[in-house]
Amino acid sequence: MTDTVPEFRAIFRDAPTALAVCTRGEVILEANSAFAQLLGRTVDDLADTALLPCVHPGDRHILHTVCATTATATAVARRVRILRPDGGERAITVTASTTAGHGAAALLILHLDHARSTDIAHAAATPTLSRHHPATGLPDHDTFLDRCRHATIAGHRAGTPTTVTVVAVTTTCYGRLVAEAVAIETARRVTACLPGAVIGATGTVACVATGTFAVVSQNTTPAQATRIADRLRRETARPIHLAARPLQCATSVTVSKITDHDDPATLLAAMIRDTQDHLATSSR
Repeated sequence: MTDTVPEFRAIFRDAPTALAVCTRGEVILEANSAFAQLLGRTVDDLADTALLPCVHPGDRHILHTVCATTATATAVARRVRILRPDGGERAITVTASTTAGHGAAALLILHLDHARSTDIAHAAATPTLSRHHPATGLPDHDTFLDRCRHATIAGHRAGTPTTVTVVAVTTTCYGRLVAEAVAIETARRVTACLPGAVIGATGTVACVATGTFAVVSQNTTPAQATRIADRLRRETARPIHLAARPLQCATSVTVSKITDHDDPATLLAAMIRDTQDHLATSSR
């Protein structure tokens, strides 16, 4: 990270989820403030220190497994217990992915597991996928479908419309590390465009696929959602400053009304295909 540009470092430092760049030997090269806070330490304390002593002895084999992921493998998520300086333990989910162009380093992405288990030891030993996207900290695909069902039921009872908006940006052509930085910045822009009044009590913003975000909005007509989509297009189309030259990512936004009679999974899959097809067409 020492040779990265200031804009990239700012995104890394301020990411809403806990991020750290580590070696294959599980030595922390650099961590952000969320990572340090999770471990009950400071960023300076963690630089060039081993991650293993921060993990419960009974869970260290799980950390070894996670860090053994390769650049071509699907990232895995496992629960482990973190040992804090005050003697406390905290169950978290750890995910690792290998940074493009750095075969000896892995990007470890940690965030707090909100599904508190009454049996921490059992939870730590049980492989489980996170309910949040590791890089952005936003709810994941399955969580979004659950929120869609809640929102449409609430909308039906209240007699108000519910809409789904899907936003996609190109990320995969830049390599994994840059793609995650783009995803973090895009998540920030999408969330900033959507005040709580738009989302509603049961609405949500989620990261549902690589470089793809979905929003379910309560009490929002298709016309209102279209205006929101226009705002999202403008914000996500702005260059992202990750290098000497601004990075211009292609973007696509689609909007659809959803009712309690619709299957959220089918609707979302169709909308994701539409946005991805548009991105593929626009990049030719």
